[in-house]
Amino acid sequence: MNRHFGAGATLFGEAAGMHAYVRIADQAVRDRARRHMVQLRSARSCFLGGEDREDCGDYLFSFASLDERAIREGIRRIARR
Repeated sequence: MNRHFGAGATLFGEAAGMHAYVRIADQAVRDRARRHMVQLRSARSCFLGGEDREDCGDYLFSFASLDERAIREGIRRIARR
């Protein structure tokens, strides 16, 4: 993610469990994910009153059921312009 997005995406807790918490500040990156059919799971439900929160670009990336190749492919798709 750092190689493709630099400061546009911040990865938290990638070594803690089966999910990584990712903040994608750039709306264009989020739009590309949708356009290239990469599912982004909002982290809003993890916050108290989260359903009332505006989409702030916080996501949970689950990697428990994906192999490394699939993860790299999803990131590559999002990075495509």
